[in-house]
Amino acid sequence: MILVVALNPALDITYEVDRLSVGETNRVAVVHEQAGGKALNVARVLATLGHDVTLVALTPPALVEQWPPDRRIRTVWVQVAGPVRRTVAVVERTSGEVTLFNEPGPAAGEAWAPLFDAVGSLLPSADALVLSGSVPPGLPVDAYAQLIDLAHPHKVFVALDTADLALLPAVAAGPGVVKVNLTEARAAVPSATSPEEAAEALRVLGAEAAVVSLGADGMVAATPHGPFRMPARPVAAGNPTGAGDAALAALVSATLEDLPWSERLRTATALAATAVEHPVAGVVRPPPTATTTAGTAGTIPRQSGANLGTGLRAMLWTLAVDHRDSFRRGFLGVRGAGKAEDAATARRAKGLVLEALLLAREHGIADGEPAILVDEEYGADVIARARAEELTVVVPVEASGRAELAFEHGDLGWAAAIERVDPSYVKVLIRHNPEGDTAANHRQVDRLVGLQRWLDANSRDWMLELLVPPTADTPDDWDDRIRPELVAAAVDELVAAGLHPAFWKLEGMPTAGDFADVASRTNGTCLVLGRGADTAVVDRWLTLAAGVAGYGGFAVGRTLWWQPLRASLDGHCSEQAAVEAIAANYRRIIDLYSHEAKAAHVDRS
Repeated sequence: MILVVALNPALDITYEVDRLSVGETNRVAVVHEQAGGKALNVARVLATLGHDVTLVALTPPALVEQWPPDRRIRTVWVQVAGPVRRTVAVVERTSGEVTLFNEPGPAAGEAWAPLFDAVGSLLPSADALVLSGSVPPGLPVDAYAQLIDLAHPHKVFVALDTADLALLPAVAAGPGVVKVNLTEARAAVPSATSPEEAAEALRVLGAEAAVVSLGADGMVAATPHGPFRMPARPVAAGNPTGAGDAALAALVSATLEDLPWSERLRTATALAATAVEHPVAGVVRPPPTATTTAGTAGTIPRQSGANLGTGLRAMLWTLAVDHRDSFRRGFLGVRGAGKAEDAATARRAKGLVLEALLLAREHGIADGEPAILVDEEYGADVIARARAEELTVVVPVEASGRAELAFEHGDLGWAAAIERVDPSYVKVLIRHNPEGDTAANHRQVDRLVGLQRWLDANSRDWMLELLVPPTADTPDDWDDRIRPELVAAAVDELVAAGLHPAFWKLEGMPTAGDFADVASRTNGTCLVLGRGADTAVVDRWLTLAAGVAGYGGFAVGRTLWWQPLRASLDGHCSEQAAVEAIAANYRRIIDLYSHEAKAAHVDRS
């Protein structure tokens, strides 16, 4: 268990503005608000990395109410009187520059003794103690030093990130690592002429290791194994306020894995870069170099369904049958609400698709994990059966047939629906053309950001299906010449908004270079979307994508099941013959993709 102590948490408010003009009225484009502060951000990142986390925090009751239920983190609230401390980050979208306003926090002197006792009671079961953030008024200036002394008899690894008067007494108490930024290092060691000198001075003063983060220039470290310097991973403009918290979490995680210092720093810089890509602090997507508690690079978090084993090393073979509006109108030919027997026919047809997947699995599926993407409306029985068969189950939450994203159960009901169905992954389809309706794009992204925050808080992951529809008067070669650039731009916009799905379900591309370009912009594993195209077109897409490292399988449906199901429905073949034909189609494209990936020697480790 990792014990995280928050002496001065806050309500973190992030304003996104196009341009910040001092002395003028500024209109806020997007507002993000969450219980935060450095220690709470570190706790969230550690939980995202898969660690068992307990958070002990000094906090006013009003801030506790702002903490969303998070089953990943156990909490011990030591309440203090007074107003909630607020931190305000103003993020300028055009430049990526951030302006911070940090309030001091309420006087917490009377709460020191109960917090000290709470930490002491938890240390015997802790593997690490994280002390991060400022010290509020009323607490002893050596509060962190006292907590470090409390931890030493338990041989607990201590990670420290603080500044000002609290820093040097805590360093003298001997933490396992202290992480500060360059400004904090210069203030603590004014005689140092370089970041390396400052790091070494902090180590001489008592820390076992010292890390100084340098923003876009990476970080330096003084360690028992010598000095290290690690460059930062290039990243687009974003919000850097949570990067240091992500780096500290990565250092703790990598230390518990006993990785060498070069790998600890590489993990820290990589995870810090993913934090910058998100508009709010405390949200990251573990990159391929990140380490989880399972010791596997890039392991995809799972909630239920079959185990993908080594995460990104396993490909996902998704048989998609989540169509609802198009299934009613296009496949069944139903206009309007339809009849009860129409719904029964739809449920039966989707059951046959599941039977086909199970038959294919029985005959053997190589190099990946079978998955079914199915809706609850016509596929509730399919979901239940698939779960019983330990399949990976992906369930959509978007309302079907809408030009603009809306949730099927409304803005208030989708979270309860996810909890009830409990899929392996949630799936959302969005139609997003960067050159289309800007206001609609912003509304859709705002809905997805809300979904992402809830999924993060509830240890769930998701699949994003991105369609880029053409605008009016598109040229004949739009699909091959223009759409790839628009898909890349759409991915950039969605990543910049802080979305980090486990899987990006993307339309086919005309060239391998287009597939590679789009994959390089995502922060998850890409899947080829069938889009109902004919077999030859889908085969070409799969062949091209299989040679691209960022792709890890497909999500194909109508191309595989439409004709066999139609033949069965029309009485031209038996249901069993339809099941066998769908299973054969499914296994064929798995074999095609797997063969092409091996021929290209794609390394997905």
